[in-house]
Amino acid sequence: QVGSGSLVASEARLSEACPASALASLMAPRRKVAQAPASVEAVASLYDVLGAAAEATPAELQRAFRLRALQLHPDKNPGDENAKGAFQRLTNAYDVLKDPERRRLYDETGASEADAGLDDPTGVDRWMRGRFAVISEDAIRAFTEGYRLSAEERADVAAFVRRRAGDVEHLLEHIMCSEPRDVDRFLELVGRMLESGEVPAELRGAVDASSKRLRRRATAMERRAARERRELAQSSGGGGGERGGGGR
Repeated sequence: QVGSGSLVASEARLSEACPASALASLMAPRRKVAQAPASVEAVASLYDVLGAAAEATPAELQRAFRLRALQLHPDKNPGDENAKGAFQRLTNAYDVLKDPERRRLYDETGASEADAGLDDPTGVDRWMRGRFAVISEDAIRAFTEGYRLSAEERADVAAFVRRRAGDVEHLLEHIMCSEPRDVDRFLELVGRMLESGEVPAELRGAVDASSKRLRRRATAMERRAARERRELAQSSGGGGGERGGGGR
């Protein structure tokens, strides 16, 4: 089930994985660049939108896109007038980078052709309707249910622990579809990995030391979720804010 806790985890994961400068770039109107010189900033911009490294593999680009799509889809951000544009830029960035030839051109010049016809308002509407039909609420729910407790999730947890040398403090922000209530499950999983050798045994000390910080972050996420549920209930009540505040 995709609930408020999942939304808070997604937002926290986004702020952790995507720095403020990248978020500003994501929400700001795009500037057309015609055959711009291949500066570091130009080459990095679409990768920043996805939250992926410039040397990312196709599989890593796809994973980054899935995560961003879960976070930025307008259905997950009701009332945010910038959500449609942010999601549009995300999908356009992935369309460019997933195509080897378009990616090569972008890496070399910093330009990305005609941005899939996004200068045409009519084309934008058709393009967005087609995209949203693919990434719907049901699709998000199906992906979440398929990912949780899967071999892919297990591999992601193991890779994160190895990459961070046992520091699990930010585990929730980097594992897709995770929620604060997953802390115990993840720590038990990491413990089994340490015993089996899937994660190097010498990382146990770092895991144990950082697990307390992970629990504190999860508690903070839960408190933030409760606060945001109250605020959402109040705002959704419109003029009857007092009545709306009684929602769960």
